[in-house]
Amino acid sequence: MKRILTLILMILIFPLILTGCWDQKIYEHIGFILNVGIESSKDGNMLITFTSPVVGEGEGETGVELIEVTGGILREGRQNARNMSSKQLESGKLQQFLISSELAQKRNVHDLIEIAERDPILPIQCWLVIVDGSPNELIKAAANLKEKPRPAIYINQLLENSAKGSKIPETRLADFNIEYLAPGLDPMLPLIKLSNNQVMVTGSALFSKGKMTGKLSTRQSFLALAMMGRARKAGFSSIDPIFPKVSDDGKEDMATELRAIKRNIKIKMVDGEPVVNIYINFAGYISEYGWDSLTDQAVQKEIESYLSERLKKDCIETINILQQANCDAIGIGDMIRAKCGEYWKSVDWEDAYRDIVIDVDVNVDIKQFGVID
Repeated sequence: MKRILTLILMILIFPLILTGCWDQKIYEHIGFILNVGIESSKDGNMLITFTSPVVGEGEGETGVELIEVTGGILREGRQNARNMSSKQLESGKLQQFLISSELAQKRNVHDLIEIAERDPILPIQCWLVIVDGSPNELIKAAANLKEKPRPAIYINQLLENSAKGSKIPETRLADFNIEYLAPGLDPMLPLIKLSNNQVMVTGSALFSKGKMTGKLSTRQSFLALAMMGRARKAGFSSIDPIFPKVSDDGKEDMATELRAIKRNIKIKMVDGEPVVNIYINFAGYISEYGWDSLTDQAVQKEIESYLSERLKKDCIETINILQQANCDAIGIGDMIRAKCGEYWKSVDWEDAYRDIVIDVDVNVDIKQFGVID
């Protein structure tokens, strides 16, 4: 009898627990926001550009719905876009925030995209990207490229390939928030622009206190990533130095492919001030140079020595740019905070970082000078 009563109770309770899909959203009725472009508008607010794929009947030639709105904050802009769209716009599939460099230099980007921290639907793995120019113009140009996929997919593939080659940092929304909030650490974001009606990666945007304060080229970005210990093993970058000696065939330019295989940072206190030494080992190969010269082992050693000095000089130049921008992307302050606590408490790191002595020691090991000896 007890079993029967228990079974009856379970039958009565289950319908109350399993409420069904009361909040379901029909795929055909939703417009998935894939791009968000943010820049200053003429009325003093923000010009916000949304794109979403067009699915089903009525699909245009590009298959993209593009909506332009203005608003004082991002949430207001999204609500205005929803009032203009034929579908229910949702941010759960967002691929990139594209923010103009002009706006990033004036506004705190962390505060600008505060909605991303509060909205549980918005993916924290979307890219955060700075555009050198107008995101609106860039998105429109990308949407009109017939031979390319939709703008969000095109830009996403471009960013992923460039990050694999260590030309830009792979900075997602979650990464930016961590680096912005962590003491002694600053974000570095991918930098792109519209060039000859094509989207082109140009390097990295440097940040301090949430605002853009400088930029690095793709080559300098590779070196910065190497010093951060984030240059990928599979990611090669062309350094293209000019070797001082002309090869026998008259060829002066030398192309190299390098990757950072090891990085070590040592910090010691000297007269009450921290001195930072960064050690980097590069491995690589010569992809183009005079053939006869490379068969000489003495020349091979001379090339390795030259590259080591050249890269050391370039790394120091990159560090100077970081310090001038007050962007501690390498995380020197975070290491000093952990190892030199008393010093950290006694200074304002924002002021002290610019004058910290940072030296670099580079060693280049060329694994291959050519397939044929």
